Amino acid sequence: MIEAYYAYGTTLAGLVNIETVTDDPPFTVADNAVPLTGSVGTRLGSGRYRWDGAIRSELRFSVLRRDKYRALMLALFGTPTTSCAQLFFTLIDENGYYSPFRFYVDKPATIGEWVNGAQIMDVVLPLYGGVLQASTKTGTYTMTASDRLIYGDTTSAGFTLTLPAANAVQANTVVSVEKVVAANTLTVQRAGTDTINGGTSVTLTSNRSRWDLVSNGSTAWVTLAFP
Repeated sequence: MIEAYYAYGTTLAGLVNIETVTDDPPFTVADNAVPLTGSVGTRLGSGRYRWDGAIRSELRFSVLRRDKYRALMLALFGTPTTSCAQLFFTLIDENGYYSPFRFYVDKPATIGEWVNGAQIMDVVLPLYGGVLQASTKTGTYTMTASDRLIYGDTTSAGFTLTLPAANAVQANTVVSVEKVVAANTLTVQRAGTDTINGGTSVTLTSNRSRWDLVSNGSTAWVTLAFP
């Protein structure tokens, strides 16, 4: 299931697939989109309204077992006395890609009925103040486990981005590369003897073409989204 690639962590390098905690991925994130426009304002103490680009969204589970719900709460918040945490997430953006965001997450605002005392329905965790975590590169660069979304600006010339080692990131978490101009070619190559779709590299040739890649946590990457 494609939804299995949602991830969370206290750092970008430490993102962990949510399914490893719950056995089930969220069935939707704000109707399968994290909007980058719309509800992006903040009301200041003075009463003035400021448009700041911060994103509001939510993380939803249609059903969770009681023990998995408790495991998720412990993973996200640590202790029962913590009501809010700042974390990093890989979520679906408004273009349908997996992108990294920093959010403040609250404990569930909505919890549905318990089924047979063992399952909880409709778990909704509010996400506030989201900021896209991306950086732009204009020349050859070796990515680290913290580089979850790189924009490649090939205006001057084509160049190569080298992925982090596949075993340097947690399995089933996403690293993305997007070409942001039409000119020249952006190449994404493996580290060491890792593979990408069984080969050594992939390329991006058109403006706004993109690869979302996921590691197996060992020696291989596969692409999720095709330009």
